Amino acid sequence: MVFILGSRNSHKLAEMSELLPGLSLQRLPENISEPVENGHSFTENARIKSESYARATGQWVIADDSGICVDALDGAPGIYSARFAGHDACDEDNNRYLLERLRGQTNREAHYVCVVSLASPEGEMFSVEGRCFGKILECEEGDKGFGYDPLFYSNDLNQSFALSEPEAKSSVSHRAVACRLFMEELQKRELMK
Repeated sequence: MVFILGSRNSHKLAEMSELLPGLSLQRLPENISEPVENGHSFTENARIKSESYARATGQWVIADDSGICVDALDGAPGIYSARFAGHDACDEDNNRYLLERLRGQTNREAHYVCVVSLASPEGEMFSVEGRCFGKILECEEGDKGFGYDPLFYSNDLNQSFALSEPEAKSSVSHRAVACRLFMEELQKRELMK
């Protein structure tokens, strides 16, 4: 079965292709408009994307919503991780803003969340959630990965995600955990034909 990945993020397509072995993932067609992500949780936003894209394409769609939650910021940036520093913010802007917000904070505990959702054009759907835990560093470390990876110190890897080799990150990341659960659910539902 062929699945469309409900994202235009090339980093995410590459990472999801590795994390979902045996699945045929296709890029989202350019002519499909993005839905408004107006949910109040990662699950709601992942479902909005998968349902909308499945209806628009007439195919099964895998979509995810993910972000970082910082304890000292009451869970922010959370679902606003991609636009934490503003609607047109890039990774560097978001990282700089996060460091500004945490200046002087001793509690730097944080976790990443990823919800992966699958929807069919007929409305069949399920979602799973993965998490990984760590803390926010006081300055960026490493140049691998994307997003908040240079600031996120992984408790599992004992270093930032941006210092970690992709294989190491892929073994413990929030997206890796969610994708393992997703593959298990696909097999249970016999959707890997």
